[in-house]
Amino acid sequence: MRMKPFELWLIWQNVETRQHYHVGRLLLEDGIYTFSYATNGYRRKLAEAMDNGYRPHLAFPDTNKTYTSRNLFGPFARRLPDSRRPDYPSVLRELGLSSDCTEIDILRATGGILATDSYEFVSPILVKN
Repeated sequence: MRMKPFELWLIWQNVETRQHYHVGRLLLEDGIYTFSYATNGYRRKLAEAMDNGYRPHLAFPDTNKTYTSRNLFGPFARRLPDSRRPDYPSVLRELGLSSDCTEIDILRATGGILATDSYEFVSPILVKN
């Protein structure tokens, strides 16, 4: 179990303008996953994304709600390689991960990128004052 929270940002790219927006936050803390939208601020956050064509994910329609789960949310879990694949151990090795890695480790390593949408998970960019 991790001692500190593990956080990933959900990034959405407008396919027409190619601009990226930080629209959400996935957090794993004490075995509980939480997802919330990036409602604080405007620049390159949810509000600006919505002004530029973004619509909330169908699984998370309420932009003011914090969603919680003991398991990785289904829409995010489907972005992971299938652990039943015969080559799964080699997929993990190629990602630089060990066999005891967590789902959120894999999501961070792959970005959870699918060809069918314009979402990506990234590690937060933290700026120290």
